[in-house]
Amino acid sequence: MKRILMFGGALLTLLVAAVLALPFVIPHDFIAGQLKQAVKAETGRTLTIGEAPRLVFWPDFAVTLKDVRLSTPPDMYEGQVAQMDEMRIRVEVASLFDRRLDIKELHLIRPKLSLIIDGEGRPNWIMARPEENGGGSGPGIQTGSIAPVTIEDGDVRFLDERSGKAFMAENVDLTITLGSLTGPVAVKGSLKALGDDIDLAFSAKTPTELAAAGSALSLAVKSKRLDFAFSGLAAMQDGLALDGTITAASSSLRELGRWAKIQVPDGPGFGPAKINGQIAFAGKSLKLRKARITLDGLAAQGDVALDLGTRPQVNATLAFDTIDVNRYLPPQAASPEAVAGQTGWSTAPIALAGLGVVDAKLKLSANKLLYRTLTTGKIAIDATLKSGKLDATLGQIALYGGKAKGRLVLDGAAKMPAVQMTLEAKGFDGLRLLKDYAGLDRFEGVAGAMLNLSGRGRSQQELVSSLNGTASFSFANGAVRGIDIEAMVKDVGTNILTGWRQGPDAKTPFDALSAGFTVVNGIATTNDLNFTSPVLSVSGGGLVDLPRQTLNLKVNPTLTLAAAQTVDLAGLAVPIIVKGPWSNPKIYPDIAGILDNPQAAYDTLRKIIGEGTTASLKEKGEAIKQQVKGKVADEIGKALGNDQAGQEIGNAVEQQGQKLLKGLFGNN
Repeated sequence: MKRILMFGGALLTLLVAAVLALPFVIPHDFIAGQLKQAVKAETGRTLTIGEAPRLVFWPDFAVTLKDVRLSTPPDMYEGQVAQMDEMRIRVEVASLFDRRLDIKELHLIRPKLSLIIDGEGRPNWIMARPEENGGGSGPGIQTGSIAPVTIEDGDVRFLDERSGKAFMAENVDLTITLGSLTGPVAVKGSLKALGDDIDLAFSAKTPTELAAAGSALSLAVKSKRLDFAFSGLAAMQDGLALDGTITAASSSLRELGRWAKIQVPDGPGFGPAKINGQIAFAGKSLKLRKARITLDGLAAQGDVALDLGTRPQVNATLAFDTIDVNRYLPPQAASPEAVAGQTGWSTAPIALAGLGVVDAKLKLSANKLLYRTLTTGKIAIDATLKSGKLDATLGQIALYGGKAKGRLVLDGAAKMPAVQMTLEAKGFDGLRLLKDYAGLDRFEGVAGAMLNLSGRGRSQQELVSSLNGTASFSFANGAVRGIDIEAMVKDVGTNILTGWRQGPDAKTPFDALSAGFTVVNGIATTNDLNFTSPVLSVSGGGLVDLPRQTLNLKVNPTLTLAAAQTVDLAGLAVPIIVKGPWSNPKIYPDIAGILDNPQAAYDTLRKIIGEGTTASLKEKGEAIKQQVKGKVADEIGKALGNDQAGQEIGNAVEQQGQKLLKGLFGNN
């Protein structure tokens, strides 16, 4: 037994010595040669090694190679698919006795990968075995299991020669898990592209088929600008093609576009965005079906098609809960004129450059649309965007209890932005709409309106100042707030001396109110302003200055029924002036207008003052004359906000009324 143990120990010592002596017995060139032959047999590629391999034989067989280069496939152009500063390979020793290469480690340091699809659609990265070698019969060694391949600080360049599409990444740190040289494959790690750090996870069932029939594939990309995931079928036979499902999210769609080298102008909106749905992508065409999209907090669902040609083209059918246009409008800046109270229109440049980014055909619907302070109900929009010009048909709008339809054309491609608009609305709550849209709370009632306007300008102020076209409105069963015109007319005798009834609680109810306007350079002119009520009718006209947001109207109210009056005033016309800012105009009687009909005034004032002798009228005449003149001057001056102007008007009233007053107070 002792001899047997001594023999076994001696044999073990010899074996260890033999293993330790292998690096000195086997030339390094022989090892490098065997590696080159194995690569050639397995892949048909040429492996070039710049320095003699460094070998370790125990506990695993390990090789460290310096300045390694791997050629493209033999049937493609001359070049390299990979080169690296260092390559480390560790092999299971026991597998070598079975003439099998079980790779336990494959580590690539600072590799540079050039991944190319040539003009015939052949990728240079597929490691297919040469057919002439019968699938890897090589120098007596076959590839067995392959441990994960690790890439440290690499560069990757991709080029599709068919389309010219290119991609470059640096600082690549990846772990690649291979079932075999032909797949499946899984990749996980990080890289830097277009200046951003990106985390990447990728898997393909049959990567060798990616350039042909395709492969089941999953991809996840995460960076500070984009979080993206795809799962489905991918192929690269005629360029990249995808068919599957995607989810994507970005903190800023505007910044994402710029990161992807897409021209995106400055402006509000296009911030946080999310999308998920079924995707079909091929060449330059992308389709999303059953998509759910959120952008700037607005949610939509539907179908989207995108053609990524020279000029992107979008076709979409989307249903929104809310379309908030305000998120894409510049803030309403207060101009010096607005501060002074002369105008509420902004002088800030109109931003329509975003209309030129893409062409589009859109069918949009929403439960609600917000524009500035205007709010609609359900709305349907059919829009075309072509070369910076938007043509939108508003086919259905639920508007403050009524309905509307219209068309809006915005031309952002012209040197000076232009707008055309038509609108037909009926049955809406006039008070709510005018208050929300124009800040005007003077009129209430069931309203209707028609617009046909066009204009151009670099700002709201310029645009409104250039408006031309026609407009009309009508109110039914409503009231004018802030003034009681009936009381003014009924009590004209005392009102001349005590003032005119105005205030927040005053109202003039009516059955109908309507007017038609012709608009020229922002000035709307009307000659058919009409107002009717059971006791009063009003007709008149004048100007609405849209740029300055002011009114200058003259109306002629006529009492048609002297209800509950002891004095019959039927037929008396007391003209009314409506003048000043449309949010709070001055409203006062036009005394000069009264004097246009001296006979009616004479007859009526005799009834107001009371029947008396000519002598008594003479005695009262001069005093009343001066009192009326002074009161009229004061009241009109207050209405105009100008005492001097009131005095001048008072003087004018005296001159125009001398003949009437003489007749009233006793002269023949």
